[in-house]
Amino acid sequence: MTSNVKAHIISYFGSRDYPEARKVRVDNHRKQVEFWKEYYPDMQIKILAQDYDDEDYIDGCSYITHHGGLLTPGKARNVLLQDFYNDETYEWALMMDNDAVLKIHPEFPNITGMNICEALTNYPENFDGIDLFMPHWDGRPGDGAFKDKYNNIDPKYQNIDWNNEMCFDRKFASCKGTIFFLRRLDKKIYFNEEFMYIDGQLLVGEDDFFALEVAMNGYKTYMLRNIILKEFTSPSTHAGAQNTRKAEMLKGDDVFRKAYNFPEGRAKWYASAGKQHGIYMDSRIVRPYNNKYEPASLEDLF
Repeated sequence: MTSNVKAHIISYFGSRDYPEARKVRVDNHRKQVEFWKEYYPDMQIKILAQDYDDEDYIDGCSYITHHGGLLTPGKARNVLLQDFYNDETYEWALMMDNDAVLKIHPEFPNITGMNICEALTNYPENFDGIDLFMPHWDGRPGDGAFKDKYNNIDPKYQNIDWNNEMCFDRKFASCKGTIFFLRRLDKKIYFNEEFMYIDGQLLVGEDDFFALEVAMNGYKTYMLRNIILKEFTSPSTHAGAQNTRKAEMLKGDDVFRKAYNFPEGRAKWYASAGKQHGIYMDSRIVRPYNNKYEPASLEDLF
């Protein structure tokens, strides 16, 4: 069966003034590509290459080479989104930074080892009502963020059959752009370049605003709890220092909030979107992983 998903990677290895850091990023990117080729050999990989040397190109991948000044992450992703929208071969785009893979957790290999690309190809109807989703990631280090879920200790997840079901939780105005899956939408949505800078500084949270734009156009955005994001530990080539990142994100929130007349505090945004704009998403969607989803008929319901 022909693959239903294509990988798109934005890639920049950092300043040539720091050759050791650049080499680490190059090596991590090669490990990334090796992971995805082994994970799903049928998937095509398209890379936006910025400031590459000849030896940085990897056999078996296709490339868009950018010449000129460095693109911001949002602008770089827009180049690849345009490529995805122009090629109607694939229903899904897997958008990534150049150090992103999935973590196969040794304690939960049957859960975290599910092949999401195979599921998207073999059972496309299982993703009905889901237009953008990302791996499990809640910003906390370590394993505590998901162990209680997978062990069915967390009361909110006690009824999930993790070995056979996919659990999607609603995520509104939230997306970690390191990895996300995007369906081919009727409306072509891009990262909003108008909101990429505040007072001349690169805006933190442009990926959240992209997810917000997707949702505000009536599409559905979720986190798939079964799969876990893993980033190789190379320093960011774009983001600011972590100790200033939270303050920078709050600046971004203020811009996003004003764009849609939302109240202060992200926790209030979804309710406000529903009240003002009729936006609605199921709080959770549970679907089979390895067999076709059959919606309940009216006879089954009554």
